[in-house]
Amino acid sequence: MTIQKARVRAKAAENPKAVVLTLVEDDQGWTYSVDGVTGGDFLLAWRETSAEKASESLLRSFPGEAFTLEIVEEE
Repeated sequence: MTIQKARVRAKAAENPKAVVLTLVEDDQGWTYSVDGVTGGDFLLAWRETSAEKASESLLRSFPGEAFTLEIVEEE
């Protein structure tokens, strides 16, 4: 499974707003960009060697105890 796009919300937030993350590849590897950020691309700090590994890292980065992660698009 490769997560192409996901919606993430922090459970502890008073009015949790979703952040949409989209899978991207740059010159350092695969990661996710935060959609809707003005002023250019905002990428997560980590990189993986494949889209599949990036999906696994995404799931680890947002544990279910603290976040709601909804898969919007997958391959």
